[in-house]
Amino acid sequence: AGVLFSDLSMCWYTVTWTPTTGSVQRSAQYLPRPAPWPRDALVDAHETYGETVAAFAEGFEGTGQPCARGECWDLAAEALKYVAQFDYVPRPVQSISRAHGHLIYAGWAKNKGAQQAGRWRGGDDRVRRGDILEWRSARVSQGPHGWSTLGNPDHTAVIVRDMVPRASVSDGLAVRPADMGELEVMEQGVGSPPKRATYELANFEEGEVWIYRPVGMEAYVGCILAAKCPDGVNALSI
Repeated sequence: AGVLFSDLSMCWYTVTWTPTTGSVQRSAQYLPRPAPWPRDALVDAHETYGETVAAFAEGFEGTGQPCARGECWDLAAEALKYVAQFDYVPRPVQSISRAHGHLIYAGWAKNKGAQQAGRWRGGDDRVRRGDILEWRSARVSQGPHGWSTLGNPDHTAVIVRDMVPRASVSDGLAVRPADMGELEVMEQGVGSPPKRATYELANFEEGEVWIYRPVGMEAYVGCILAAKCPDGVNALSI
């Protein structure tokens, strides 16, 4: 069997049982989580997938019709499935759990935003249209008398406008959510058809946030998921 984990590491394993003797033989191979990509590779991935993912989500705006089941996750997952049907682009990483490709940014906030931390990942210098946003148990202030609660516990949205962080960013650099910027997204929920919304990360008060870049499965992970480790993959025997 082959397993793809939500951090995009992979494992292949075999179990052989001999009925006549009762002997069991086991083996496994493991491919670690992919390393962060440099800027050129991340920009190329955006140019390959970003516009199609964003346009797919925007296609539901104003229709009053949900995407798939109407769950928030469906808007991103179905966009990546839509891209995967075209044979002239490499197959992208599909949504798995709350992951949707190459992690670009992860952050958190608590105590009404008094405590914040985050980290940038990869060599790009901005969030781009078609990136995918994940919230967990999040609260974002929307002016002096309002706020948005995002995630029970999780919420997914598709980013539809580029955002250049206020602070300089580079791979591994600590970047607070307040030093990011405003995100414009398409989102939906059960009973709430797809709509456009904006969230200012300087007003992020509680919870966690992740931003992913859609990327090619073989180019980033190293291979397509199969029951047997493909030849040429530098997996670890364990």
